[in-house]
Amino acid sequence: MAHQKIEKAMNSAKANLALEGMTVSEQQEELVRAALEGRLSNEDFIEKVKKLAYE
Repeated sequence: MAHQKIEKAMNSAKANLALEGMTVSEQQEELVRAALEGRLSNEDFIEKVKKLAYE
């Protein structure tokens, strides 16, 4: 996914979460960005998200 599209998607998602009173940590944002940029496989992404959720 192109950098500009990733940033637009990330900003939109963060805004939607903010409307619900939720925030996105820098670590969460980096995981999503890495997955969208193809630096993480879906399997690795899911594994890292689960690990982060239980920290």
